[in-house]
Amino acid sequence: MAAVTTYYDEACAALGKDLGRSYTEASSEMEVVKGEIETQLANLKQWMAPEPKATHMLLTPGSTELRRDPFGVVLVIAPFNYPVNLGMVPLIGALAAGNTVVLKPSEQTAACEKWFVERLGKALPTNILRVVAGEVPRTTVRSRPFQDSLPSPCPMQYTAPR
Repeated sequence: MAAVTTYYDEACAALGKDLGRSYTEASSEMEVVKGEIETQLANLKQWMAPEPKATHMLLTPGSTELRRDPFGVVLVIAPFNYPVNLGMVPLIGALAAGNTVVLKPSEQTAACEKWFVERLGKALPTNILRVVAGEVPRTTVRSRPFQDSLPSPCPMQYTAPR
């Protein structure tokens, strides 16, 4: 939240430079991001709490509860049309869920990409958030089936660019 608030005007200027948005339109996109952060922070404790479930009669006197675990690493690819909103909102949700995030801003929005790398990428440690910038050939994401002996919660795996 601190990085978004501190660099709010820079993000609005980047949106204006890349997409020709007025300050008012750019700030509305930033307000959606701030609202998402506030919603996540307000509800996080409730969402993290184990949820009691009915226990089968054969398993009594035991108890059953649903616990939510993070997936691990989440790849967020931001589109060019709403780069800050559609890059940050999934990022916020993934971080709130306990995941680490690889964020790939659109190469078509150079100023927003620079804002993500210089401001947001340096606001969080690289073991929590990694911002990957660059042209399409350098940052192509190839997905392939999980081929290891360990089970995976997601059938796709991120392959780092060469």
